Amino acid sequence: MKNAFVTGGAGFIGSHLVRKLLDRGWRVTVVDDLSAGKLENLTEKGVKIRPVLPCLVEHIYAQG
Repeated sequence: MKNAFVTGGAGFIGSHLVRKLLDRGWRVTVVDDLSAGKLENLTEKGVKIRPVLPCLVEHIYAQG
């Protein structure tokens, strides 16, 4: 099984990418601070949601 890491996966484009990858049998991890995306975009079967605090995402990005 292939793995994918999608940033912004709850947004319009990201959620479509996630859907396509899942359809092709990939295991997908999504990171999104939900500043523009919506959890409703990830209602696909097989998507597991784990909340991540936005400040953690910003901290990791700042250390880049």
